[in-house]
Amino acid sequence: FAADPAAFATWMTRYASRLRRAAGSSQARRAGMQQVSPRYVLRHHLAQDAIHAAEGGDFEPARALLAVLRSPYADQPAHAAYADPPADGAPPAALSCSS
Repeated sequence: FAADPAAFATWMTRYASRLRRAAGSSQARRAGMQQVSPRYVLRHHLAQDAIHAAEGGDFEPARALLAVLRSPYADQPAHAAYADPPADGAPPAALSCSS
C-alpha cells in the first residue's frame, strides 16, 4: 500500500465499513484476534541464540525460549523481548525449504 496511497484509502474505507457492520465491540474483536494470533513465535534469531548457547553447554536460553513458546498467545510481560524483531544489523536468516 505504501506505493499506492489511493489503494490504501480504498481498502481502509471498506475495512471501516465492515467494522461498523460487525457485531461486538472493538475490545471483543481484539480479544478474539489475540486468541488466534500468537504474540510469541519461533524467530530465527532467537533459535540461533539458543543453539549457540547450547553448543557452549548453556541450555538455559533454549529452556527459556521453549517456556515462552508453550504459551504463545498469553501476554508475558517479563518475556516481551521474545516478541521483538532481530536487532538492526543482525545477519538475515539463511534457510532452505528443507530447514
